[in-house]
Amino acid sequence: MRKFEYSVTFITPVGIPVSLTLEIAFKVDFSFKIGMNSGIIILNPNVAASVETVAEVGVGLKYFSIGGYFQGTFLKTSLELFLTFNLLENVVFL
Repeated sequence: MRKFEYSVTFITPVGIPVSLTLEIAFKVDFSFKIGMNSGIIILNPNVAASVETVAEVGVGLKYFSIGGYFQGTFLKTSLELFLTFNLLENVVFL
């Protein structure tokens, strides 16, 4: 899993510090399966991807701070293929 993190704090014109933190994690999985059944070869490649995010924002005052956060899955997808090859289709046994 790869992560990207970004954090910044800035001061508003009235002197209140505001902080923002963003974290994005993404993961890509590959798999490949090969099988054989009655002279038929089955190839099954699969690709899956997932992107998760966490965002936080906070306002700090002298004696307390106020903030909130968002966390969730932004994208979750997969692609799967099935390829079959019949090896004995045109074979004649004597």
